[in-house]
Amino acid sequence: MNPTMNGETLVEAKPHLSYTQLNMLLRCGEQYRRRYIEGEKVPPGSAGALGKSFHLAQESNYRQKITTKQDLPAQAVKDTFSDAFDIESKNVLWTPEEAEAGIHKVKGELKDEGVKLVGVYHQEVAPTIQPETCEEVVPVTLDGFPYDLKCIIDLVDDKRIIHDSKTRARSPVADEADKSMQLTAYALAYRVSRKKKETGLQLDVAVRTKTPKIVQLPTQRTNEQIERFLETMARAATAIQGSVFLPAPEGAWYCSPKYCGYYGTCKVRPH
Repeated sequence: MNPTMNGETLVEAKPHLSYTQLNMLLRCGEQYRRRYIEGEKVPPGSAGALGKSFHLAQESNYRQKITTKQDLPAQAVKDTFSDAFDIESKNVLWTPEEAEAGIHKVKGELKDEGVKLVGVYHQEVAPTIQPETCEEVVPVTLDGFPYDLKCIIDLVDDKRIIHDSKTRARSPVADEADKSMQLTAYALAYRVSRKKKETGLQLDVAVRTKTPKIVQLPTQRTNEQIERFLETMARAATAIQGSVFLPAPEGAWYCSPKYCGYYGTCKVRPH
């Protein structure tokens, strides 16, 4: 039976599933098992450290802008990124290629890229957004279901548009926002918590090209897409409860030492 939405009680009373957990389970059940069942944590890659630092920089601006209605000076946001990256990059799983190139050199280049991305975003995107909420934790109770849903929504603006920010080495494909399960989860959480539908959703991608750029991809979600997400979540819960953790399919691009910290000790990886 599908879980049902209950907007009355938003206090987490059961174990939860997040988009991150669900996405990991669907991509590689073995990775999920080791991370969330066995509790084996591995450090993030360098791209993850850059992305988290970028988010923290935007959060520092948008949290204060909710009340001030003014953006922070660009240099202040860049400084926040730099400080955050200095901390996050201390706990990174560097790839063999990065180690060969020299960690100090790679770290410096990534930091410079991030500062440029923050500057472009702050100039082109931040002035167009008046945030309503920023990094809002939204737990959603699902009746008759062993797990609740927990979302941390990057940003909701005063036009009721939900934003999800990403950093990428390449430009996103045109339909990426349309296919984003994360945005579907955000739409569900927003509708339950606000008891109304969002105006729209948008993927804001900061692209680490030679000349940094921001790609914005607007999208919408139908009730049918929300129901499909809930059905996916229900089947994922069945797999977890039955200890069915299938490994990534052979040939999956993310099943490699560059993208998976468990790869070196994985017993079910392709050989």
